Amino acid sequence: MQDHTFTLIVAAAGIGGTLSGIVIGHFLTRSSQHRQWSRDNRKEEFKEVVSAMSRYIVEHMSYTASQGSDLPQSRQAYLEAMKAAHIVLCGCVYIHGDLGKLAIPKRFVEIMEHFRSSGTEFDDPADKAGTLLEEIIAIARKG
Repeated sequence: MQDHTFTLIVAAAGIGGTLSGIVIGHFLTRSSQHRQWSRDNRKEEFKEVVSAMSRYIVEHMSYTASQGSDLPQSRQAYLEAMKAAHIVLCGCVYIHGDLGKLAIPKRFVEIMEHFRSSGTEFDDPADKAGTLLEEIIAIARKG
């Protein structure tokens, strides 16, 4: 009778160990997948921010340079790029804290104001914008 009891205890421990291993493995996999999903979303948002800001800068320079030609499509492209950049900067969920800590939206608005006041002299604001974009890319590469 004792042999059967010992066998049942060993079998129950084996089954319990297997089931607990499956449960632990499930939670570890789920946690790892969630972290990867979060990293992917952060990467995508950083990409959208850099792309929208870059497009806005380029459209601003193009619009400023073509003001003498009075092309409505240039103004429209500039306004669309401006709206898109502001929407992306305000709509970031996963990187909102990173952008806020470094005051990226505020600094970007200041740079764009500098662009507007500089007329066609783009060197200084373009350098500042490039530095800001490099800073954002560096943050994105960290994690």
